Amino acid sequence: MSAQPDARPLFSVPLLPVERLLYQGELVCVGRFECPSGHALFEDSGPTTTHCIVFPRSTVWIAHEGEPPFVADRTIVTLYNRNERYRRARIDPRGDHADWIALAPEALHEIASTGDPDTPPDRPFNRHRSACGPAAYLAERSLIQHILRDTWPDRLLVEETALRLAHALAGAAEGTTGPARSRTLDLVEATRALLAGSYTKRLSLRPLARAL
Repeated sequence: MSAQPDARPLFSVPLLPVERLLYQGELVCVGRFECPSGHALFEDSGPTTTHCIVFPRSTVWIAHEGEPPFVADRTIVTLYNRNERYRRARIDPRGDHADWIALAPEALHEIASTGDPDTPPDRPFNRHRSACGPAAYLAERSLIQHILRDTWPDRLLVEETALRLAHALAGAAEGTTGPARSRTLDLVEATRALLAGSYTKRLSLRPLARAL
């Protein structure tokens, strides 16, 4: 489903033939990647076209260029900077299935800079994966269900949840513990809002991104 038409400019990302756009908003795009193991793009789908956070729905080997492979499954999220090269290898016979969230570069850079003020704008992610705890997993699944269920998903609700997920999963360097509980509680509240459908106001998300 797409968001209700709006006069504000929308963020856009290039799509591969094995991708489907689920939501397009001012700061966020949400999509689905579905690549069977026999597809020509399975082993190498080319450089990433945008900065994105990927939530695996199947289990697959991922190997970034020049680095050892790791297993991507539902217990982690994978983090991609734009123009990164990587390859995949089959574990699940279905292939590679995942949901992804892409954020406008300026919003993502602000989030990444909370953990490291020297984060370069073209490489907001300083690692390739992050643990996906229960709160983040539930928030993401609730977000996808909200988008798929509603003809006109609540734009504020979708984008605020996506921004909170980015903060929780990629906004601070690995090993930090102080802000982690606060970010988890933020995700819990965002999930409650998704489940209740309590947001109705249509506001600009750019001030919100700076405030989170």
